[in-house]
Amino acid sequence: MRAAFQGKEPQICAKECTIEKIIVLPVQQYEKFTKNLLQRYDFIAENLNLMGISGDTWNCILVTARGVQEGVLVQSDGADYARYASLIPILTEDMIQECSGSEELTEETLHQQIF
Repeated sequence: MRAAFQGKEPQICAKECTIEKIIVLPVQQYEKFTKNLLQRYDFIAENLNLMGISGDTWNCILVTARGVQEGVLVQSDGADYARYASLIPILTEDMIQECSGSEELTEETLHQQIF
């Protein structure tokens, strides 16, 4: 398991979020992405219209890979790179359903979205 740590922060500043789309990359591409967040990515550029802030809710895409139990929430704020990113170290189908805001997200539809 991986986690993102911040030093000497007085509190955890978590944001409300909605997953607008799940992007599943090949494992090698996902690993490259997590090590180069400021690089330009077509999959971010192609989904700019899904990301932004609506009131207090951050509309994000979730980037993950098959067989990986983590993901990265991305809100690019109009850029073609991960301007704002948050590692989700333990990613489950229940978490995706909760963040997606869709009560109709079933295991079958989730499988179709991811695979």
